[in-house]
Amino acid sequence: MKKIITTILLAVLCVSFAACGGGVDRQPAIDAINEASTIYNQIATFVNENPGVIPEEYVNTLADIAEVLVQNQELVVNGDVTQENLDELEAWGKNSATQLQKILDAINNAISDEDDATGGEEDVTGGENVDLYRDEAIYAVTEAATFFNNVAMFANENPGIFAQEDVDYLTSLADELVYYQDVAINGDVTQEELNDITTWGYSVYNYLTSLMGSIDDIG
Repeated sequence: MKKIITTILLAVLCVSFAACGGGVDRQPAIDAINEASTIYNQIATFVNENPGVIPEEYVNTLADIAEVLVQNQELVVNGDVTQENLDELEAWGKNSATQLQKILDAINNAISDEDDATGGEEDVTGGENVDLYRDEAIYAVTEAATFFNNVAMFANENPGIFAQEDVDYLTSLADELVYYQDVAINGDVTQEELNDITTWGYSVYNYLTSLMGSIDDIG
């Protein structure tokens, strides 16, 4: 089915000492905007699966929000920004998450009222069995991407802390995380393929926790 509004990939911090340094702390702003993006994606899923339920002007507003979210993701990850800029982006992300959560709650409440009247059972994240596997795949890759951002920030703040082979792998991993996020959220994939993505996401998460654990052991 053609999507009415697009879903948004979570921001993945690069592992590039020159690009991601500068003495500023990007992670809080990334986390705030990622939180807003995650809630937005839940709304987008409902809108795309239930065309016509939400008035067109609201759909257009959501599309505008998506555009700003993507722009701010790019700015917070790769932009030439000051700490003051990042603090403002963090505040914007938190405020957006709050407003989007109100919209999501209103949708769920409306569905709940309809279910009470009809005896049906439906939720924003419901649907066919494959959707359950998609949710699990998205969760696994999101967990990996979130932890990856922590590792990337640590690597950028502590040049030389990891072996070069680990830095090379982390650099390539950023692109893979973005790719598998896109496939998990938007791809026309089978249940088996979603299971593979879930397994991959958890394996990456385990690798990253092990990598950070090795630093703690050295310390």
